Amino acid sequence: MKKIVITLLSMLLSTTASADEALDNALRRAAANGDFEATQQLIDRGANVNSRGELGHTPLIYAAEDGQISIAKLLIDSGARINDQTKGGYTAISAAADEGSITLVALLLRSGADPHIKTSNGMDALMVAIRSGDADVISMLMAYNSNINTADRHGRTALMIATKQGHINTVHMLLLASAGMDIRDKNGKTALMMAAESGNMDIINALLNRGASTSVTNDHGASALHYAVSKRGVDSALTILNHGADINVTDQDGWTPLMEAVGSGNMELAKLMIQRGAKTDVRDHEGLDLLLISKMNRHHQLTEYLRTIIKK
Repeated sequence: MKKIVITLLSMLLSTTASADEALDNALRRAAANGDFEATQQLIDRGANVNSRGELGHTPLIYAAEDGQISIAKLLIDSGARINDQTKGGYTAISAAADEGSITLVALLLRSGADPHIKTSNGMDALMVAIRSGDADVISMLMAYNSNINTADRHGRTALMIATKQGHINTVHMLLLASAGMDIRDKNGKTALMMAAESGNMDIINALLNRGASTSVTNDHGASALHYAVSKRGVDSALTILNHGADINVTDQDGWTPLMEAVGSGNMELAKLMIQRGAKTDVRDHEGLDLLLISKMNRHHQLTEYLRTIIKK
């Protein structure tokens, strides 16, 4: 091992880098590769434990990215700064959360890591963990998170990220911690809209059973019911209706959920909407009615059905 370290140093010193830079480069590489002995030797030789690579990675962040617990502890004991960030805003604990290493996350927290520091995308360590999906790491970070409703740069909260990822257990954990269900992201979407968009019935039911609103609309006036219908979700649309959704709500174009169903040619959803009381004498802001929408999209069967129920 000593020979390997010396060879690596010789290679680095043969470049234009100074001796100190060579040591620092070698230390970051050893930490990234999980080489404990080389890391120890390089620290003993005076390598800077807080040096940064081209993208701002410190040896500790490299170790965290690979889940290298022993090396991380060695670096911390040798004076590594815990909360340094890469150019992308990642800290060691963000990297450990992404890796899903509960032991390393615990070590970093005990050593003073701040889990609230955000990446350039506005994600704190909890959000990163939720994206990766390790339940133990998520649970630990939730205990340290004073505001689980903080949002990333897209306006998405931890609950929204869990919903987008389809992690039902995490959704349950966040709901039990009173995560805000009706918060809107920068496009006006709520967690329920995201669940309706993906058709994830487990998450739809979890949100609705905890009281998520069916009346909130996005920046274009679309409701969760619009999302369910646009994705041809019969079960999700029915469930949302059963929780009090307005069946005749219109978006900014004047489209109701029934119009969405007709536009996509979904006979089953169109019948469901009509059976549940959707208005059939509606027109959008361009003056299009249900029959015209169906004809324009060449939904012949649906057009014939609509003729039988719409009085002209």
